[in-house]
Amino acid sequence: MGYFMRGLMGIIVALTGGVGDIGLATAQRLTEEGAIPYLIDIVDADEGLRRSNQVRASGYYLCSQTD
Repeated sequence: MGYFMRGLMGIIVALTGGVGDIGLATAQRLTEEGAIPYLIDIVDADEGLRRSNQVRASGYYLCSQTD
């Protein structure tokens, strides 16, 4: 029996670095658990939106944490 996160239904989650492999896998799992992930990364807007749609994330915001 797999491990399941509890209490995530409807919770909005901002994922920095969300467009990378680990970020996308995390967003996918959060979506499966009922959370609403929003991806944040430095990838251009078109690519970020394409990848966020792949994992059914709510959207994508282009930003750098260093600014």
